[in-house]
Amino acid sequence: MNYNITMINKIHFFPAKNEPKGVIVISHGMAEHLGRYEWFIDQLNDDGFHVYGRNHRGHDPSIKDISKLGFFSSSNGWEKVVDDLKNVINHASESHKNLKIFLFGHSMGSWISLGCMLNEIPIDGLILSGSSKIKKIALKSQSILINIENIRLGAYGRSKLMDELSMRAFNKAFSPNRTPSDWISDCNDNVDNYESDPFCGYLVTIQLWKDIVFGMDAIFNKHNYKKTIDIPILCISGSDDPVGEFSKGVKRLALFLKDISNSTVETYFVDKARHEVLSGTKYKEAYSIIKSFIS
Repeated sequence: MNYNITMINKIHFFPAKNEPKGVIVISHGMAEHLGRYEWFIDQLNDDGFHVYGRNHRGHDPSIKDISKLGFFSSSNGWEKVVDDLKNVINHASESHKNLKIFLFGHSMGSWISLGCMLNEIPIDGLILSGSSKIKKIALKSQSILINIENIRLGAYGRSKLMDELSMRAFNKAFSPNRTPSDWISDCNDNVDNYESDPFCGYLVTIQLWKDIVFGMDAIFNKHNYKKTIDIPILCISGSDDPVGEFSKGVKRLALFLKDISNSTVETYFVDKARHEVLSGTKYKEAYSIIKSFIS
């Protein structure tokens, strides 16, 4: 990775290695961290893009108190993590007034990115990776279950049941399984790196699940958007991504975004790729689509 970085208020800055063409802000997924984007960041830097990002609350590998891993906040967690990302975007925009700013959000990070879009933010394009529009009935069911688990385990509790109904359920689609995380990628080396990283793939807290369901309820209500989105949007996903319901959830997301947007909404499926299109065997194809969008 390009270690010529600066960090201000937990904001990481990875500078372009040549004449800058633009700026990318990364919003990573659940139970992972910015370090998982090493190749992507390096490639963007090589191609003349500054990169900004921060590890979401409860996701920083420097965390010493393990009870805080996978935990946003005891109150207003969703609002706080969205505000954190807004601060990164505003910092990047103020630092590079003459460059276009693009927001890249993966999985949970894509929904946090949409949380930022509820109010106007200074970006010129939005990329949603490994995302989906969850059905209302599914959100309602999850909310009921999470509240039951919260009574049983408490806010800092970690529910094996929620894990079974999410990550493990995703993995069953690729049985027989080599690891518990086959669903993230069709590249064994990438999956093994994920599995061996203590700051990846852990059970998040009940409170974080509550925050995510709260946030999804907000971002998938079109009446919550203060202004019609007028920037181009790219939804990129693996055709075999279980989070995107093997394309169905991504198509629902694209339809929703078209309904609240005055600009273009593109959808691209990387054939046979799984959840992480930038770390699967067709990562170069995925990157070329993203580069074309931001160029």
